[in-house]
Amino acid sequence: MGKNYYTTGEVAKIIGISQKTVKNYCDKGLLISENTPITGYRRIPHANLESFLHAHGISLNILERQEKVKKVMVVDDEESIVKLFTTLLREIDAKLLIETAANGYEACVKAGIFIPDAIILDLHMPKADGFEVLRNIKSINATSHAEFLVCTGYATSENIAALKPYNVFRVLQKPVDIDEFIRNVKTMLGMDALQQAVQ
Repeated sequence: MGKNYYTTGEVAKIIGISQKTVKNYCDKGLLISENTPITGYRRIPHANLESFLHAHGISLNILERQEKVKKVMVVDDEESIVKLFTTLLREIDAKLLIETAANGYEACVKAGIFIPDAIILDLHMPKADGFEVLRNIKSINATSHAEFLVCTGYATSENIAALKPYNVFRVLQKPVDIDEFIRNVKTMLGMDALQQAVQ
């Protein structure tokens, strides 16, 4: 069935209207929402959103398309690299959900919450290096499915050999060739299939 609850912002993106309009629908009782027990934030149960879509003649396939959106995490301690990769990812597909981390420790913490489909990973970083990130994320059931595109200035034969047990998708040497980066990201994410699914 997908998600159990949606925020007003998520519903706005799914339907293609403003968040203010979604809130107005909720206030008027056209879209039945409820408040979270602790924070009091408004959320819309999946069944209520389905009922709203059906009542307004909107295909439920719109939810399936939304749920196929890929999530990508960019992990690098160089801010300029993070900005570059994030920009390229948005150019590849503006619907991608993107999270970033500036070191290995932050990446491990955020990955457990974000649950990325793919991670673009540097190897040499403070607090925890790329190998620590790989070990951590691959050892946890919720994140073990994530694909890794390693982008490093140290694509040595030793490092490549050390990466083999983790079955990373590809290793790219920095400075990364832009066309090669885009090509590998699209292949890693199965972007041709994704683009067909959301059309």
